[in-house]
Parts: sequence; structure tokens; C-alpha cells
Amino acid sequence: MKVYVGILLFILGQVFAWFQLNSQLISEWWRDKWLLSAAVIGMPASIFFWYAWKCTVEATGSAWSARFIGSATGLILFPFLTWYFLSESMFTVKTMICFLLSIIIIFIQLYAWQFYCRAYSINIKDCHKGFLINKCNLLNKEEI
Repeated sequence: MKVYVGILLFILGQVFAWFQLNSQLISEWWRDKWLLSAAVIGMPASIFFWYAWKCTVEATGSAWSARFIGSATGLILFPFLTWYFLSESMFTVKTMICFLLSIIIIFIQLYAWQFYCRAYSINIKDCHKGFLINKCNLLNKEEI
């Protein structure tokens, strides 16, 4: 459950970050207000990212998972926000492939450990965090 809270916080952080960077393109008023944008929009974005990172690492036991999930949420949201607010098409082959790969990355980070643990006949409850932080002894010294 905590990983989903982390994903939600990453989504909020990505939305705030998008507006921090692109508000200058949406409104003439924001064009020269980079410091105000950093303070008013960037500060909440940073807080969302910080808590998203904390929740995701606690849930998965891996900073790598947090990194990939955080990046992938941005790659999923960016095309929609850019399409809606800046009228740039997200329906190009390149963008759609990246969008699909981002969904795959999140799926791998959330569920790949389950497939791995099942392959080694390890109880999912015992393996969840252990697999991700290398403590569930999937590889014994004899196997190496």
C-alpha cells in the first residue's frame, strides 16, 4: 500500500514540476518570474518528491525502484500535460513508445520480484522486501 502512496506523491510532484517549468509558456505573467515559480511551485514539488521517495524506498527496500518509478511517472504524465496545455501532440511513434516503456518500467518495479520469488519457490511474504534489498538469500554462496 505504501508504494501506491509513493506513486501518488510522485504524480503530484511531477505535475507541480511540470507547471513550474512550463507556466512561462502558458501565461505571459509567469514568463520572467523564475524565482517566484521556484518558490511557489517548486517548493511543494520538492516536498512531494521527498515523501514519494521515502514511501517508495520503505515499501520496496530499493532506491533504484524509487528512481525508476519516479522517472516513469514523469514520462507518463508529461505527454498528457503537454498535449492538453501546450497543444503539442503526444501521438507520435517516439512518444508512444516511450510512454509504453514507462508503463513497463513501473510494472517491472512493482511486480517483477513476485515472479522471481515464485521461480525460486519462496513465500511471497518472506521475499517481498528481502528480494529487493538482497536479504532473502535467493543466491546462497554455494550457488555463486
